[in-house]
Amino acid sequence: MRPGEDLFAGSYFEAQTFDSLTLTALYVEGKHFDGCLFCRCEMSECVFSGCTFLDCKFENCNLSLAKIPNSQMGNSSFVGCKMIGIDWTASLWRKASGKILPRFPITFTDCVLDYSIFVAMNLTKAQFMSCSLREVGFESANLTSANFGTSELSGALFSDTILTKADFSRATNYTINVLTSNVSKARFSMPQAASLLYSLDIILE
Repeated sequence: MRPGEDLFAGSYFEAQTFDSLTLTALYVEGKHFDGCLFCRCEMSECVFSGCTFLDCKFENCNLSLAKIPNSQMGNSSFVGCKMIGIDWTASLWRKASGKILPRFPITFTDCVLDYSIFVAMNLTKAQFMSCSLREVGFESANLTSANFGTSELSGALFSDTILTKADFSRATNYTINVLTSNVSKARFSMPQAASLLYSLDIILE
């Protein structure tokens, strides 16, 4: 038995609270969580393989370098979590062929998501509120109507990205190439919006 497989008895958990658990580098496979709360859990380097999280909430958890192969989440939220270096493209909904989601099924508030990967994902109406998004990869992603709140975006990568109606009006330190990304009707505010001129090969005086 691989480490962590016996951590949760059974395969289905509904409306349960998991508080202050230490799950570092554990392997969890094929579990279904419905309406569960994870609070103050140490979950760094965990592997959640083929798991489902529906209507779940994560508060003040550490999930840095966690892996989520073939897992999916629906209507779930992360608040005050540390989530550095997660490759979200390994998730099941990313691989669903031809499936168009009306909105990204996760919201992030006050989270650290530095060095995470969202490349080529459908992030329609994603909510990144007051998050740290340093060096995050958004290349070729669909961020239509996404809201970046007061998030910090130093080094975040936007290339061939759909940013139609996205809200950057309170975000900081973003650099977006407007020649390769669609920013139609996206919201920006000065003085930060001046950074959009850097991709135009013009001389500012």
